[in-house]
Amino acid sequence: MIPADLSPLRYHPLSRHYRRRFGCKVYKVSVSMAETCPNRQGLGGARVCTFCDEWGSAAYAETAALPLREQIRRNAARIRARYRADKFLVYFQAYTNTFERMARLQEWFETALAEPDVLGIVVGTRPDCLPPRVLRLLAGLARQAYVGVELGVQSLDDAQLAFL
Repeated sequence: MIPADLSPLRYHPLSRHYRRRFGCKVYKVSVSMAETCPNRQGLGGARVCTFCDEWGSAAYAETAALPLREQIRRNAARIRARYRADKFLVYFQAYTNTFERMARLQEWFETALAEPDVLGIVVGTRPDCLPPRVLRLLAGLARQAYVGVELGVQSLDDAQLAFL
């Protein structure tokens, strides 16, 4: 067997990062709390988004209307049953999860971190929706738990970005 550090892969899988960080296999539990994004609000002249479906790329659209704790519990139960998972990261995936009032963001993130077997959070957002106050909130949470930020960078080509 090839040791993990000598794997023939040309990339570093996120699953390997999580295993090293936590000492076990960790699974993301997707939740849907954000309800919109700057594009859908018409900021910058946009009215639609070419990247998200009507549910904002929600993994579990059928649980999106449930309270956060219930989404975590139901979606974690599915993953637990299918993969025999023990530890989780709550993944705020749909829409732009930092395009919200600070008090609400703090409530969401603290609620997620208080759940049993949750080791941290992963927040999907956009580079233009990370003002200093949100970064301070995330940095403060990172002192007590794992915090990951996934940036939706759709292109690095200015012409493509202008089109999109």
